[in-house]
Amino acid sequence: MNSERILTRKTLGLDYRVWRVMLVLFVLSTGLFSYKLIDKPKCIQVDFKIKTIDNDSVYYTDEILSFSTLRFEKNITWDFGDNSPSGTGTFITHRFAKEGKYFIKVTVNSDCGFTRPITIRKAVVETPDAKEQIDGHNSTFVGARESFTTLAKANDYEWTVENHPEYAPLYGQSVTCKFLSPGDFTIKLTLDKDRFKIYRKSITVVENEKPKPVEKIDKLIDYDKLAKLDNETSEKASISELTFSEYLGKVISGKFFAKDFNDYLCLEGKTPVIFNHKADKQVTFEQACAELNGKRKSKFLGLGKKAVHIKSVRLNRGKDKCITLIEIVYD
Repeated sequence: MNSERILTRKTLGLDYRVWRVMLVLFVLSTGLFSYKLIDKPKCIQVDFKIKTIDNDSVYYTDEILSFSTLRFEKNITWDFGDNSPSGTGTFITHRFAKEGKYFIKVTVNSDCGFTRPITIRKAVVETPDAKEQIDGHNSTFVGARESFTTLAKANDYEWTVENHPEYAPLYGQSVTCKFLSPGDFTIKLTLDKDRFKIYRKSITVVENEKPKPVEKIDKLIDYDKLAKLDNETSEKASISELTFSEYLGKVISGKFFAKDFNDYLCLEGKTPVIFNHKADKQVTFEQACAELNGKRKSKFLGLGKKAVHIKSVRLNRGKDKCITLIEIVYD
């Protein structure tokens, strides 16, 4: 009789205990769903930094930019807005090929996305006027001392070898450096740390030719006269190799003559000179000046003539710093 009674306690054809279980499940599922809604993580603002090699706040085309964020989520995606493939990670680099305004979007965990604008400017392109800002040779030898100077007026001059960080920056209106390996290099001059005042000059470096022995140098030096000069109380004026090279350029153009160098030379016009490492063909400084002033080489297809260029100058000095021997390389 009891079993009959249990089976007959139904509501809408279901036992009341079934309804009770369904009610409990409904309450639990509703509570869990509500908890998920409440506990859903909020999107936290993602702040990221943009840096250049020079740590500048102005960005240019074809410049390597680095992007980084302090968020360490596993899934961080970068969209640079220039139709390039997206990247992932807390740190990434990118180059923009064209100037313009772009919107960089960072997405965290495929859910929270944040956008930041960036303006890319066109890189400074060398113009014909820019070439005149840097004075120097277009080619040199490995290990040779090469000088570069500028007539531009500025408070700060920074010289670098572009894309070659192994060469330390140099400072000043005129600088001298050596190239350690052959190849094509670009000298970059930045004035006043202004990225709109950047000038470039290309130079080709080739393997140095092996110089000939210099045993015959002593034959041209009058040591008796040098000894007398050492005993004199007056000293010769001092001059740098860079300035001496510039003065030789004026000899080529006919503005300077051998006598203009007497204040620097131990033997004045008789001071020995070696051209292009040819120690067996030494000449006096007077002869060297006459030769440089008269030298011309053919232009393309022999049409016209142009003056030679001094590539390097090495000055050998005596006790009183006057010049005893001059080594000149020209092209």
